[in-house]
Amino acid sequence: MGNDREKALALHEWNLDLSGALIVPLQVCEVAVRNGVAEAIERVHRTNWPWNNGFIRSLPRPKSRSRYNPLSRMADWRRSCFDNAEALYALNDPRDHGTG
Repeated sequence: MGNDREKALALHEWNLDLSGALIVPLQVCEVAVRNGVAEAIERVHRTNWPWNNGFIRSLPRPKSRSRYNPLSRMADWRRSCFDNAEALYALNDPRDHGTG
């Protein structure tokens, strides 16, 4: 392309138009895939699969620490859920508000 500013701007505008046209179909596809994966997992591990130990044990454990580790990631997520639940419980505990 060289240093042609008009061509560069036209290409950028084309990219914006293309991105805008694809965002909604991409979002629909992402939700459909996520729901399909969740349904498949639920068939095997029931609806409480994030807390099902069988599901947790089925996650891959890569040998390399530099690779994505689904088991570790799920454990971190579960911990954060419990931490958030404890925080919400503490915030909503009537004993802490002088009403209990």
